[in-house]
Amino acid sequence: MKCRMKNKKSIVIYDIKAKCLDLEGFSGFFAGRKKNRLYESIMGEISCRVLDVFDSVETFTYGVTGGGFHILVWAERDSGTIAQVMAFVRSRFEERINRYLDRTGPVWDGSWSCEAIRAEDLG
Repeated sequence: MKCRMKNKKSIVIYDIKAKCLDLEGFSGFFAGRKKNRLYESIMGEISCRVLDVFDSVETFTYGVTGGGFHILVWAERDSGTIAQVMAFVRSRFEERINRYLDRTGPVWDGSWSCEAIRAEDLG
């Protein structure tokens, strides 16, 4: 988990759920544990970039599930950047997977959801 502490007044934790297409047919080696390691590697790099690009994001962490991700983002309340973070993650991940598999086209199945799960007032 990547994290940085700032003196912010109000932080919201967002849970983003994203589902990947079933890419098993594109390559025999892109299955099971190897697929998850690739996803984790790419998401690790993306999490560092999110913290570099978006000042209002405090912490970005993720978990790989069977068919996609859960991404937790701690960000300023009403910062207006959560949609930008989602678009950034979506495009960067898709770009990296497509380059790795030497293909074009979507990697996500189109189902993304985001909900605020906790708000904290930091003093």
